[in-house]
Amino acid sequence: MISRLSRGSKLFKLRPIALPLIRHIIGNGLGTSLWFDNWHLDGLIRLEWRSRVIYDSGLPKNAKVSSIVHGDQLVCPFSMSIDLLEIKDHMPSYNPNSSLEDCIKWLPTPNGIYLVDSTMASLKTLHPLVPWFELVWYSHNIPRMSFILWLSIRGRLSMLDRVHLYNPHVGTLCVLCSSSLETHAHLFFECAYSKVIWYHLKNMCGRPWNGHSWPRFIAWVA
Repeated sequence: MISRLSRGSKLFKLRPIALPLIRHIIGNGLGTSLWFDNWHLDGLIRLEWRSRVIYDSGLPKNAKVSSIVHGDQLVCPFSMSIDLLEIKDHMPSYNPNSSLEDCIKWLPTPNGIYLVDSTMASLKTLHPLVPWFELVWYSHNIPRMSFILWLSIRGRLSMLDRVHLYNPHVGTLCVLCSSSLETHAHLFFECAYSKVIWYHLKNMCGRPWNGHSWPRFIAWVA
């Protein structure tokens, strides 16, 4: 029961993210909240304007869009304020139809039908591809290995210099050579043990390489 409540709470937190992706197309207006659904051109009225607009309008908090539908027009009968005038000026250009029910359109897709991949595409932040993308995330990669390599390139592995920041009782000397601070650069490129490994790998690959840093390594293998 607690697990279900927890999942429900997490889903509820996503509501502000999902609501702008849903557009209510007004028919008779009976199924759409006047203040809290995304039917207006500027978005959710309650979020875009102050809660004062509800008081100024003279309409209740649970009012439906049907309260301002008159025939085939959207009419604002409430008293005027600067905010309400702005709301009125940005009303949808289409006319309601009292013989039809309201419908919901999923904005990320051209046909308005919900698709999971369209949700992911609309929510994720796009960034330019890094030069080492195919080196890490190639088609036959081993996910665990790729993830470790990705962390290494990003400098996010739990090296002792990083662990020491939140646990001062942990030693910081390299566990392989016990002579220097264990950092990403040291463990992979500067440690005497690592240099021996790189020497043999370089000979096996038959390619010259004189760099000892992640940028040079990526340029070498890419």
